[in-house]
Amino acid sequence: MASYPSMPLWTDAYLADTRHLSTTEHGAYLLLLMVAWRRPECDLPDDDKLLARFAGLGPRQWKNIKDAVMEFWTLEDGCWTQKRLLKERSFVVSRSNINSTNARKRDYTKSLKKKKTKNANASVEKCETDAPTPTPIPIDKDTKVSLYKESNFEEFWKQYPKRVAKGDARSAYKKAIKKAEHEIIMAGVARYNPDPEFTCMPATWLNQERWLDEPDRRVKAVTAERVEPRQGRGDIIAAAQRFKDRRETVA
Repeated sequence: MASYPSMPLWTDAYLADTRHLSTTEHGAYLLLLMVAWRRPECDLPDDDKLLARFAGLGPRQWKNIKDAVMEFWTLEDGCWTQKRLLKERSFVVSRSNINSTNARKRDYTKSLKKKKTKNANASVEKCETDAPTPTPIPIDKDTKVSLYKESNFEEFWKQYPKRVAKGDARSAYKKAIKKAEHEIIMAGVARYNPDPEFTCMPATWLNQERWLDEPDRRVKAVTAERVEPRQGRGDIIAAAQRFKDRRETVA
Protein backbone atom coordinates (compact mmCIF):
# COMPACT_ATOMS: atom_id res chain seq x y z
CA MET A 1 0.00 0.00 0.00
CA ALA A 2 1.33 3.44 -0.95
CA SER A 3 2.75 5.45 1.97
CA TYR A 4 2.28 8.76 0.13
CA PRO A 5 -0.82 10.45 -1.27
CA SER A 6 -1.61 10.12 -4.96
CA MET A 7 0.39 12.27 -7.33
CA PRO A 8 -1.77 14.75 -9.26
CA LEU A 9 -1.17 15.07 -13.00
CA TRP A 10 -2.33 18.25 -14.71
CA THR A 11 -2.52 16.98 -18.28
CA ASP A 12 -2.98 20.38 -19.94
CA ALA A 13 0.08 21.85 -18.25
CA TYR A 14 2.06 18.68 -18.79
CA LEU A 15 1.35 18.48 -22.52
CA ALA A 16 2.00 22.19 -22.99
CA ASP A 17 5.56 21.70 -21.69
CA THR A 18 6.35 18.25 -23.17
CA ARG A 19 4.87 18.19 -26.71
CA HIS A 20 8.35 17.97 -28.17
CA LEU A 21 9.28 14.74 -26.35
CA SER A 22 9.24 11.36 -28.01
CA THR A 23 7.24 8.46 -26.72
CA THR A 24 10.31 6.96 -25.02
CA GLU A 25 11.15 10.32 -23.47
CA HIS A 26 7.57 10.75 -22.24
CA GLY A 27 7.65 7.34 -20.59
CA ALA A 28 11.02 7.94 -18.96
CA TYR A 29 10.02 11.40 -17.69
CA LEU A 30 6.75 10.19 -16.15
CA LEU A 31 8.47 7.24 -14.45
CA LEU A 32 11.10 9.55 -12.95
CA LEU A 33 8.34 11.88 -11.66
CA MET A 34 6.60 8.94 -9.99
CA VAL A 35 9.81 7.64 -8.39
CA ALA A 36 10.71 11.09 -7.05
CA TRP A 37 7.14 11.53 -5.68
CA ARG A 38 7.51 8.42 -3.57
CA ARG A 39 10.90 9.39 -2.12
CA PRO A 40 10.95 11.25 1.25
CA GLU A 41 12.69 14.33 -0.15
CA CYS A 42 10.85 14.19 -3.49
CA ASP A 43 14.14 14.09 -5.44
CA LEU A 44 16.34 11.79 -7.56
CA PRO A 45 19.98 10.81 -7.01
CA ASP A 46 22.60 12.05 -9.51
CA ASP A 47 23.45 8.50 -10.57
CA ASP A 48 22.97 7.50 -14.22
CA LYS A 49 22.74 3.80 -13.46
CA LEU A 50 19.90 4.37 -10.98
CA LEU A 51 18.19 6.90 -13.24
CA ALA A 52 18.31 4.46 -16.17
CA ARG A 53 16.84 1.76 -13.97
CA PHE A 54 14.10 4.14 -12.72
CA ALA A 55 13.26 5.02 -16.32
CA GLY A 56 13.21 1.35 -17.38
CA LEU A 57 16.01 1.87 -19.92
CA GLY A 58 19.43 0.50 -20.61
CA PRO A 59 22.54 2.64 -20.03
CA ARG A 60 22.92 3.54 -23.73
CA GLN A 61 19.24 4.43 -24.19
CA TRP A 62 19.33 6.55 -21.07
CA LYS A 63 22.43 8.36 -22.28
CA ASN A 64 20.68 9.21 -25.57
CA ILE A 65 17.58 10.77 -23.96
CA LYS A 66 19.01 12.11 -20.68
CA ASP A 67 19.44 15.68 -21.83
CA ALA A 68 15.87 15.92 -23.21
CA VAL A 69 14.31 14.41 -20.07
CA MET A 70 16.43 16.14 -17.43
CA GLU A 71 15.93 19.62 -18.85
CA PHE A 72 12.85 19.79 -16.54
CA TRP A 73 14.95 19.01 -13.46
CA THR A 74 17.45 21.03 -11.42
CA LEU A 75 20.64 19.55 -9.96
CA GLU A 76 21.33 20.77 -6.42
CA ASP A 77 23.66 19.25 -3.83
CA GLY A 78 23.98 15.99 -5.75
CA CYS A 79 20.20 15.50 -6.24
CA TRP A 80 17.80 16.20 -9.05
CA THR A 81 14.62 18.13 -8.09
CA GLN A 82 11.60 19.27 -10.08
CA LYS A 83 10.15 22.63 -9.05
CA ARG A 84 6.51 21.90 -9.97
CA LEU A 85 6.67 18.44 -8.40
CA LEU A 86 7.95 19.88 -5.11
CA LYS A 87 5.14 22.46 -5.09
CA GLU A 88 2.43 19.85 -5.71
CA ARG A 89 3.94 17.47 -3.15
CA SER A 90 4.01 20.18 -0.49
CA PHE A 91 0.38 21.16 -1.22
CA VAL A 92 -0.94 17.59 -1.22
CA VAL A 93 0.87 16.63 2.00
CA SER A 94 -0.35 19.81 3.72
CA ARG A 95 -3.94 19.20 2.65
CA SER A 96 -3.70 15.56 3.71
CA ASN A 97 -2.44 16.56 7.16
CA ILE A 98 -5.24 19.11 7.53
CA ASN A 99 -7.84 16.54 6.53
CA SER A 100 -6.40 14.03 8.97
CA THR A 101 -6.41 16.60 11.77
CA ASN A 102 -9.99 17.59 11.03
CA ALA A 103 -11.03 13.95 10.90
CA ARG A 104 -9.43 13.33 14.30
CA LYS A 105 -11.19 16.38 15.71
CA ARG A 106 -14.53 15.18 14.36
CA ASP A 107 -13.96 11.72 15.76
CA TYR A 108 -12.96 13.17 19.13
CA THR A 109 -16.00 15.47 19.19
CA LYS A 110 -18.33 12.60 18.31
CA SER A 111 -16.71 10.37 20.91
CA LEU A 112 -16.94 13.08 23.57
CA LYS A 113 -20.58 13.82 22.71
CA LYS A 114 -21.41 10.12 22.79
CA LYS A 115 -19.66 9.78 26.15
CA LYS A 116 -21.52 12.77 27.61
CA THR A 117 -24.83 11.39 26.35
CA LYS A 118 -24.04 8.02 27.85
CA ASN A 119 -23.07 9.57 31.19
CA ALA A 120 -26.19 11.75 31.18
CA ASN A 121 -28.42 8.76 30.49
CA ALA A 122 -26.65 6.81 33.22
CA SER A 123 -27.17 9.69 35.67
CA VAL A 124 -30.86 9.91 34.80
CA GLU A 125 -31.28 6.17 35.23
CA LYS A 126 -29.44 6.32 38.56
CA CYS A 127 -31.58 9.20 39.77
CA GLU A 128 -34.74 7.39 38.71
CA THR A 129 -33.53 4.24 40.47
CA ASP A 130 -32.32 5.90 43.66
CA ALA A 131 -35.07 8.47 44.01
CA PRO A 132 -37.55 7.50 46.75
CA THR A 133 -41.12 6.98 45.72
CA PRO A 134 -43.10 10.00 46.92
CA THR A 135 -45.80 9.21 49.45
CA PRO A 136 -49.10 10.84 48.54
CA ILE A 137 -50.51 13.09 51.24
CA PRO A 138 -54.19 12.35 51.88
CA ILE A 139 -56.39 15.42 51.66
CA ASP A 140 -59.59 15.55 53.66
CA LYS A 141 -62.48 16.62 51.48
CA ASP A 142 -63.65 18.92 54.25
CA THR A 143 -60.31 20.72 54.43
CA LYS A 144 -59.66 21.36 50.75
CA VAL A 145 -60.87 24.89 51.29
CA SER A 146 -60.58 26.32 54.78
CA LEU A 147 -64.23 27.38 55.09
CA TYR A 148 -64.91 25.65 58.37
CA LYS A 149 -63.95 27.45 61.56
CA GLU A 150 -64.62 25.98 64.97
CA SER A 151 -65.35 29.42 66.39
CA ASN A 152 -68.12 29.94 63.82
CA PHE A 153 -69.65 26.59 64.65
CA GLU A 154 -69.59 27.44 68.37
CA GLU A 155 -71.42 30.68 67.60
CA PHE A 156 -74.07 28.72 65.70
CA TRP A 157 -74.31 26.22 68.55
CA LYS A 158 -74.91 28.93 71.17
CA GLN A 159 -77.52 30.76 69.08
CA TYR A 160 -79.51 27.75 67.92
CA PRO A 161 -82.60 27.24 70.12
CA LYS A 162 -82.12 23.51 70.60
CA ARG A 163 -78.65 22.28 71.56
CA VAL A 164 -78.57 18.49 71.28
CA ALA A 165 -76.34 16.00 69.36
CA LYS A 166 -73.42 18.41 69.00
CA GLY A 167 -71.27 15.96 66.99
CA ASP A 168 -73.96 15.50 64.35
CA ALA A 169 -74.51 19.24 64.31
CA ARG A 170 -70.80 19.88 63.70
CA SER A 171 -70.70 17.44 60.76
CA ALA A 172 -73.83 19.00 59.28
CA TYR A 173 -72.35 22.49 59.74
CA LYS A 174 -69.17 21.51 57.83
CA LYS A 175 -71.35 20.51 54.89
CA ALA A 176 -73.62 23.52 55.16
CA ILE A 177 -70.72 26.03 55.20
CA LYS A 178 -69.83 24.86 51.68
CA LYS A 179 -73.31 25.86 50.51
CA ALA A 180 -73.74 29.18 52.29
CA GLU A 181 -71.65 31.71 54.19
CA HIS A 182 -71.63 31.67 57.97
CA GLU A 183 -73.42 35.03 58.14
CA ILE A 184 -76.28 33.73 55.99
CA ILE A 185 -76.67 30.66 58.19
CA MET A 186 -76.69 32.82 61.32
CA ALA A 187 -79.29 35.14 59.79
CA GLY A 188 -81.46 32.06 59.20
CA VAL A 189 -81.02 31.05 62.85
CA ALA A 190 -82.11 34.53 63.94
CA ARG A 191 -85.32 34.20 61.87
CA TYR A 192 -86.02 30.71 63.16
CA ASN A 193 -88.60 31.03 66.00
CA PRO A 194 -90.54 27.78 66.15
CA ASP A 195 -92.86 26.33 68.72
CA PRO A 196 -90.51 24.82 71.35
CA GLU A 197 -92.27 21.49 70.97
CA PHE A 198 -91.54 21.37 67.25
CA THR A 199 -87.96 22.78 67.11
CA CYS A 200 -85.76 20.87 64.65
CA MET A 201 -82.61 19.08 65.68
CA PRO A 202 -79.66 21.33 64.73
CA ALA A 203 -78.22 18.73 62.32
CA THR A 204 -81.62 18.31 60.65
CA TRP A 205 -82.06 22.07 60.36
CA LEU A 206 -78.66 22.39 58.65
CA ASN A 207 -79.06 19.37 56.37
CA GLN A 208 -82.45 20.69 55.15
CA GLU A 209 -80.95 24.15 54.48
CA ARG A 210 -83.55 25.72 56.71
CA TRP A 211 -81.61 28.99 56.80
CA LEU A 212 -83.40 29.71 53.51
CA ASP A 213 -86.88 29.52 55.15
CA GLU A 214 -89.07 32.61 55.29
CA PRO A 215 -90.21 33.84 58.77
CA ASP A 216 -93.35 31.95 60.02
CA ARG A 217 -95.84 34.70 60.99
CA ARG A 218 -98.44 32.13 62.07
CA VAL A 219 -96.12 30.87 64.79
CA LYS A 220 -95.85 34.39 66.26
CA ALA A 221 -99.63 34.74 66.31
CA VAL A 222 -100.04 31.40 68.06
CA THR A 223 -97.36 32.34 70.56
CA ALA A 224 -99.06 35.67 71.33
CA GLU A 225 -102.37 33.90 71.77
CA ARG A 226 -100.81 31.58 74.32
CA VAL A 227 -99.23 34.43 76.23
CA GLU A 228 -102.57 36.25 76.43
CA PRO A 229 -105.28 33.47 76.58
CA ARG A 230 -108.98 34.25 76.14
CA GLN A 231 -111.26 34.59 79.20
CA GLY A 232 -113.21 31.45 80.10
CA ARG A 233 -116.91 31.14 81.31
CA GLY A 234 -115.90 31.28 84.98
CA ASP A 235 -114.00 34.49 84.44
CA ILE A 236 -117.04 36.10 82.81
CA ILE A 237 -119.35 35.13 85.72
CA ALA A 238 -116.85 36.48 88.25
CA ALA A 239 -116.54 39.75 86.38
CA ALA A 240 -120.36 40.13 86.29
CA GLN A 241 -120.62 39.51 90.02
CA ARG A 242 -118.00 42.18 90.74
CA PHE A 243 -119.90 44.65 88.54
CA LYS A 244 -123.17 43.89 90.48
CA ASP A 245 -121.46 44.37 93.84
CA ARG A 246 -120.12 47.80 92.82
CA ARG A 247 -123.66 48.97 91.79
CA GLU A 248 -125.21 47.90 95.10
CA THR A 249 -122.51 49.72 97.04
CA VAL A 250 -123.14 52.93 95.13
CA ALA A 251 -126.95 52.67 95.73
